[in-house]
Amino acid sequence: MAISDAPSVIRYPKASVGADLPALERVGSVDVLRRSGTDVLLVTVGALGELGLEAAQRLEDQGIGVTVVDPRWIYPMSVDLVEMAASHRLVVTVEDGGRHGGFGSALAAACATPTSRSRCATSRCRNGSTTTASVERCWRCAASPRRTWRAA
Repeated sequence: MAISDAPSVIRYPKASVGADLPALERVGSVDVLRRSGTDVLLVTVGALGELGLEAAQRLEDQGIGVTVVDPRWIYPMSVDLVEMAASHRLVVTVEDGGRHGGFGSALAAACATPTSRSRCATSRCRNGSTTTASVERCWRCAASPRRTWRAA
């Protein structure tokens, strides 16, 4: 690959890529992986899609309606994703990045409009360093049904 017209970054995920997940539909640039309601929009980034689907099942078992999406790319921010966020009570991003300055922070900023009724929460490890925590540990921390219900 050659890019000569702008600075570029290639980021390799910490997790294994995993199997392809079939989308129920594509809304603009966003793949919808599961849809059972508009209580929570669960935005999974990259390799965390499968774990997002597992969390959605746990939430649905508690009567919480969930939409799980994969934005396909994270920058520039998808207008389609921001519009989807506006139709949900809570937006949760699950990514393997740091606590600040990641995709979740960018989505929260994009959703911060005076008319938005959505609340955004980013889910990451609380140990201060994602380099020492496994993806599974981050997921257990972020995807606890009890934690998500309190946020909703």
